[in-house]
Amino acid sequence: MQLPEICIKRPVFATVLSMIVLLVGLISYTRLPVREYPRIDDPVVSVSVTYRGASAEVVESQVTKPLEDSLAGIEGVEVMTSQSRSESSRINVRFTLKRDPDSAAADVRDGSPRQPVARVHVDHTERSGPQRVRDLIPDEAEELLKGRVQIINLWRPIKGPLLDSPLAVCDARTVKSGDLVASDLVYPNRIGETYSVKYNPDHQWFYVPKMTADEILLLKCFDSKTDGSARFAPHSAFADPTTPPGAPPRESIELRTLVFHKN
Repeated sequence: MQLPEICIKRPVFATVLSMIVLLVGLISYTRLPVREYPRIDDPVVSVSVTYRGASAEVVESQVTKPLEDSLAGIEGVEVMTSQSRSESSRINVRFTLKRDPDSAAADVRDGSPRQPVARVHVDHTERSGPQRVRDLIPDEAEELLKGRVQIINLWRPIKGPLLDSPLAVCDARTVKSGDLVASDLVYPNRIGETYSVKYNPDHQWFYVPKMTADEILLLKCFDSKTDGSARFAPHSAFADPTTPPGAPPRESIELRTLVFHKN
């Protein structure tokens, strides 16, 4: 007697058999390995920009539109949407499913203009200053580090006069060692270290208003000499309350130099 005939003649048996098959199927379903259900991250990258004091029209013309033009050339862009509001711009970039989300985010970072850092910081620390020398000049680093080493940044605006997000520098003589807090700076291929800076009412800040392209700031970001000279210069971009509405966004360039002294 074949199974169909048995099931017809014995409906109770057929019902029990169906329930057993269903139960085995449910148990097997819950125990399927994860590889059967690959994780798919939605390849969407968002870019947000704050432009203090700018109207929605200025944000649209000077921030959103240039960013869209820059991002449109990135491989795998499927849909791009944007929203321009007073003082802020937001762009959402959706990529095709074949694009890796991390790779897409890296392309967006490389393809969009870097914004001024509105956070008080020092680019290097007691530890990361010498390590940067080892990273960049591995063959000569140990010999060079026997003498005095300085890391000095050269900063200037590309277009002037600079009206938006000027750079302020703290008088190093007013900064105590306890004001500096070592913070990890994580890159795809290495981990750096910078100093964040605690608030201290004794800090004294200075900036050059309306800097022109032929004016330069030198920022000492590290000095190995410990004779009481300034070793670290905290600095930050800031929202200048005197910035006129519609002022062009800051465009600046920074060059980092390693300075070596003989003993």
